[in-house]
Amino acid sequence: MNYPEITGLSGDRVSFPTLGYQANDMGAGTAYQVVNTLSWLRGKHALKFGFDYRWNGLNWRNNAGPGQFNFSADVTGLPGFSQTGHGFASMLLGQVTSASVYIDVPVGSQFPMYSWFVQDDWKVSRRLTVNVGLRWDYQPQGTEKYDRLHNFNLDLMDPKYGIKGAVEFAGFGPGRIGRRMFYDNNLWTTWGPRVGFAYQLPEATKMTIRSGFSIFYSPRIPNGWSGVPWGNKAGFTMTNQVQRPAPNLPAFNWDDGYNGVITRAQLDPSLAKYIWGPVSWDPNGGRVGYTMQWNFNIQRELPGQMVIDVGYVGTQSVGLLANEIRRPFQLPYSVLSLGDTLGSWVNNDASIPAAARAMGARYPYGNDGDWIPLWQTLSPYPTVIYWSALYSWNVPLGFSNYQSLQIQWNKRYSHGLQFTSNYTFSKTMGNVSSTFGDTWGMNSGRPLDYYNLKLEKSVMEYDQRHVVKIGASYDLPFGRNRARGRSIPMWLDFIAGGWTLQYIGNYSSGMPMGFGATGTPNSNFATNRPFLITNGRSMYNPNFSAGKFDMTDINTPRPDKTYINTSMVVDPVKINRYARGNASRLVDQVRGFAFYNEDTSLQKNWVPREGTRVQFRAEFLNLFNRHRFTGINTNPASPLFGQISGVSDDRRQIQFGIRADF
Repeated sequence: MNYPEITGLSGDRVSFPTLGYQANDMGAGTAYQVVNTLSWLRGKHALKFGFDYRWNGLNWRNNAGPGQFNFSADVTGLPGFSQTGHGFASMLLGQVTSASVYIDVPVGSQFPMYSWFVQDDWKVSRRLTVNVGLRWDYQPQGTEKYDRLHNFNLDLMDPKYGIKGAVEFAGFGPGRIGRRMFYDNNLWTTWGPRVGFAYQLPEATKMTIRSGFSIFYSPRIPNGWSGVPWGNKAGFTMTNQVQRPAPNLPAFNWDDGYNGVITRAQLDPSLAKYIWGPVSWDPNGGRVGYTMQWNFNIQRELPGQMVIDVGYVGTQSVGLLANEIRRPFQLPYSVLSLGDTLGSWVNNDASIPAAARAMGARYPYGNDGDWIPLWQTLSPYPTVIYWSALYSWNVPLGFSNYQSLQIQWNKRYSHGLQFTSNYTFSKTMGNVSSTFGDTWGMNSGRPLDYYNLKLEKSVMEYDQRHVVKIGASYDLPFGRNRARGRSIPMWLDFIAGGWTLQYIGNYSSGMPMGFGATGTPNSNFATNRPFLITNGRSMYNPNFSAGKFDMTDINTPRPDKTYINTSMVVDPVKINRYARGNASRLVDQVRGFAFYNEDTSLQKNWVPREGTRVQFRAEFLNLFNRHRFTGINTNPASPLFGQISGVSDDRRQIQFGIRADF
């Protein structure tokens, strides 16, 4: 719809919501791939050579729409009396306070990738097979096809204010750096070896040993949402706007038409002062994340058509994309000793208190005289305006580590029974929840302390120490075609013979928990966490009893209803408004409730004639109607901290079905 966005429809008593929406996004992803492989069999060797070229792009444009019209109450009110007038009345009269039309520019990210590989499957002997391979992946940093990229360079001196930290622009020509990438340090040594073997021990042992090791490089991905990092096109967009001449006066009446003035795009090194979210590219962005994988398995055949496999499996990922973790303009802890003084306002160096100047505070905007909070003057990069954030891109600080013991016990079909089962004992550590969802994603609100990133290492959200999965099928032995009842009448076999019982079981331990905390005022810290004071003791409440828990009274604070020993989790605000906690992102010492579930089914097939089958099924999902507590309150500032607020909706379901195949 060609309808503008209308704001400011408020007054002293009644307010109305914003009408319309100013912009609509339009994006299109493109992917090209060219692959060529050559296979060569020679003696005991099976070789494969190949080349793989990929090109990924994301084109994006914000269709600005018909613009934004802002109204205010003072246009229809009495000067000096804020309780009079109303923005809605100003709209009815057409008296526009200000208006603007956002003039966007199209952008498009480009990510090429070049790969060569060779693989040899070598059958050394009847019992030994060796797999050896090598892959080379070259992934240069992404570019924008119109060179509409900016970078808040931490080492670049602002030419206007003489302070480190200024914006530079990619591309060629006046005001640009003369190249398409900010840091020409693409990694060329991205070799990915693969090696593995399978060895069959002497036949009497009925055992096989398998092992392997490989390195894989993470693919670079298109820039977040909008074709450029964080969707920020600073320096390249324009605005068509109208401002009112003075308070209480309108800019124009919309019956007279819109007469906006275009503010053209400027490649201004000092634009961090007046834009939201400038983007800082990591100087180490040429590094490509990679994952090492290894395993060692011993497999043995057992009597009764059974096989058991015991293996050690591990992965180690390094250099993963972790944009949210890099916040170089975060205040140092040391300045928090200034307390509430951090919230005072200054507009020149003379207005900065002596205690703050001793800590390195300096007014960043020369003689401009703009009022800013004192804490901004203590930021390592104070030209970034206080109401903004400094985003990072191409940050290879992420890592993860997975170690596991995996046991599989399987039985092939015999005597009516077959099953597959596995048990995993594992631990996953890391500092990123997701690499593909990092921009606007799961890693937001971090880190706790940019100057001590070790605090970001913890067990992962999906870490489950114990996992058991079982699937089994058993043909009941009664029926004309079964071990018992071969001579029963056909009518009895039609009803009671030939049934099959199936079972699926899933059992897993609980996942780790993370705790919130009261935020730190007058600062640019992304988050805060509590203090953990365990002294080696269990973090579970010893008085909690799941069997005695009353779900009809979950909103009343009671110590005996807390799942967590809340005395061990202390909100920093109870110590000091500016205290910062020490808890890791997720806490291994306390976990949510375990998950147990059994699904069963009973089914029978009839074959009236050749080519026709009728099947009846009775299915019992969550056979034992198991439930588990959920919604554990993890906010230490809440009076219900540590208590349970809900129960899983895992109800037993019974369903019947009949199917005919012909």
